[in-house]
Amino acid sequence: MTATHSRRHIAAPPERVYRLLTDRDAVQRWRVPDGMTSRVHEFDPREGGSFRVSLTYASAEPAGKTSAHTDTYHGRFVSLLPHACVVERMAFETDDPAMAGEMTITYTLLPSGSGTDLLAVHEGLPAGVSAADNELGWRMALDKLAALAEGQAGTAGAGTKACHEPPLPLGHRRGRQPAGLCRDGRDVLAARLPAADGAGTPAGRSPASPPR
Repeated sequence: MTATHSRRHIAAPPERVYRLLTDRDAVQRWRVPDGMTSRVHEFDPREGGSFRVSLTYASAEPAGKTSAHTDTYHGRFVSLLPHACVVERMAFETDDPAMAGEMTITYTLLPSGSGTDLLAVHEGLPAGVSAADNELGWRMALDKLAALAEGQAGTAGAGTKACHEPPLPLGHRRGRQPAGLCRDGRDVLAARLPAADGAGTPAGRSPASPPR
């Protein structure tokens, strides 16, 4: 099993980006590659909470992992560190052994000027999933995430109230130190990944992707 990595600079604060990672409606809008539609069946954003999502191809040609043209995955939230880190574990609903197995996705957020550097690490890709396709899917999805976050930032102050932080849902904890995968991600963002180019994508690299 392999892993893919992605870095994306987003011109919006970590608080806003974190909210879009943990909001059901937002996830349905951004966490989907081009040429597919998303349906979020379940979404309980607290540690131990479950989620279930289907991605359906618009074209009749690609074969889905779950049904003829659909990839469905389910999983749980392992760790939620407000405005800093989200860790999820998930698996495809499939009868194909090459597509089976638990995957881990870790999002790490680091303040960068007035914006956010986001690192997404997708570990445990099944043997039947192309790392290149996975990276392409992530690039498409993170472009949508950035557009959504930056669009919200652009409307603040223009007749729209700025995004103030609402109370955190049950299961989100303030004041914790990053643990495990979150700490590792912050180290990578701070020290090891190359600087992002003007478009927000690191030169010579492509972001990791949601299940595809």
